[in-house]
Amino acid sequence: MSAALTFFTSELLYFLVFALNIVMVVSVVAWLFFTQNEYVKTYFELIKTYAKHLAFTVVTVSTLGSLYFSEIMNYAPCPLCWYQRIFMYPLAILFGLDLLKGWKTSWRYGLPLAFIGGAIALYHTGLHQLVRFGGEAVSCGSDNVPCSAFNAMNYGYITIPAMALTGFLAVILVYYVKENWGGAE
Repeated sequence: MSAALTFFTSELLYFLVFALNIVMVVSVVAWLFFTQNEYVKTYFELIKTYAKHLAFTVVTVSTLGSLYFSEIMNYAPCPLCWYQRIFMYPLAILFGLDLLKGWKTSWRYGLPLAFIGGAIALYHTGLHQLVRFGGEAVSCGSDNVPCSAFNAMNYGYITIPAMALTGFLAVILVYYVKENWGGAE
């Protein structure tokens, strides 16, 4: 892959995570304070209607992004990265099969995976922030790739674990809207 294409792909992934972070924050604020607004109602109805598609898109881009960073950019994943992958990759398969086959139980199995993977990603992101602000590097069982090592950072906070955290939180948020927003499914 050429250097320009590699740079563009990396920047695109970081931008998508940044944009998704903004959308999630705006969504939570809209849910908390503006649920009577007609535009907000329409927005959440769209999320509820396309919840399976949104969740599938997020976890597929997350899965492909992690593979891109390890296989194309040659960033060796640390043990916590592997654990996050263990919880993210099945979500892509689960939500993909849900779209193809119309499974009704994908959320029952997918949501616990998202919560556990999100907890690992939150811990891993915390390790990165601790090191960033002067804390000591933490080993997580690998002498080759410490879990607090930075491969990349963009927008001042987006690291690879923060990208995984965003993906897991987006799935949880979409599920919450799907289950708790009024109106037809």
